[in-house]
Amino acid sequence: MDQGLFLHIKAEIDRWPVQDGIRSSDLTLLSEPLRTALTTTVREGSLGLADFARLLQLDLPETSEVVDLLLDHGFLKTSRTAQDGSIEYRVRHARSGRLTGDLWNRVSGALEAAPDPLSDLKKSGEEP
Repeated sequence: MDQGLFLHIKAEIDRWPVQDGIRSSDLTLLSEPLRTALTTTVREGSLGLADFARLLQLDLPETSEVVDLLLDHGFLKTSRTAQDGSIEYRVRHARSGRLTGDLWNRVSGALEAAPDPLSDLKKSGEEP
């Protein structure tokens, strides 16, 4: 297959920090064919190595190396969802950086109700 494409994909993955998953918005920042491979994985639920090879336009050994990098960087996780028991790969979704809804209300309420640890010092006029 195309050695230049293989090296380009590896370099692109290596530019990303190791993380616990990838956000949907991050997928749009990836170049082709990596973006298509990962968005197809999201849409399909999981893909096998041969499917990744077809989408990445690489041979199986190169694809295996790319998938290993994606696993190491936290973009993918393994799954045994194939009917024959073979390993398939799923996109590992990152958690959002924002707290929303009921969880935010509970957290902010707990913070407001917490006593000020410096209140005794403030009452006595001492410096913390």
